[in-house]
Amino acid sequence: MIRANYESDFGKRKKVPPEEYGTIPHMPFEEYSEKLKHCLMMKRKRGILEARLHTNGDSMQWGAPAHQGLHYFFDWAGRDPDNEVIILGGTGKDFTKGIGRLKDGKWEPATEFSSSPEEAWKMYEYQYYDGTNDIEGQIFDLEVPTIGVWNGAAFHSDIVLLCDITLCTEDALTTEMHFRVNMVPGDGIQIIWRELMGRKRYAYAELTGEIITARKALALGMVNEICPDVESCYKRAWRSLSSLCAPARA
Repeated sequence: MIRANYESDFGKRKKVPPEEYGTIPHMPFEEYSEKLKHCLMMKRKRGILEARLHTNGDSMQWGAPAHQGLHYFFDWAGRDPDNEVIILGGTGKDFTKGIGRLKDGKWEPATEFSSSPEEAWKMYEYQYYDGTNDIEGQIFDLEVPTIGVWNGAAFHSDIVLLCDITLCTEDALTTEMHFRVNMVPGDGIQIIWRELMGRKRYAYAELTGEIITARKALALGMVNEICPDVESCYKRAWRSLSSLCAPARA
């Protein structure tokens, strides 16, 4: 619930008609929320955009849909002048269920992340290109305050840790998973871990697969608050907005 003193210029801002200057209009919320509904469930109220990563309405399976979907989400939602705050988090018990895909209700490996020579071209298309744009888009391009919701187990914890404010559930945990799937550790995670943990703690966690729990993340300054469960995280995010917004864009 948003407090009564929350200020917003949502719906009041004058807009330059694209046809007047021959410019390309921003993609409207209704359009990009529909395009990305396979990996992000979105709702918006008074300029506050809530986006929950998911796979078939449950915890997210990390793979090409989310990897690419985040890239476009940061681009389209970040350019939308009607978004004044973005809340980004997970769905269900865990932020990330695993690396793979659901096909006809059954789990199968995500071959787009395979390191075999025959599949190497997919590594660029779905890992390097989209992944690089995910990180650069979230760090450099989002011009509004962001709140991350980290629920349960997280593979790419950088997605929520890169937000300005991060809330997590009591059972939140993460670890460097790349060694476990035959990859070099890092893949963007190291950027925010190193910033938040400090170089020495980061190197240990990155290279040993240390389990980072919610309490440890709070003690290390990686998160701001711990909530009992995912829904209480989202409720807390909405309650905090009175101190965050007031028009967000210059």
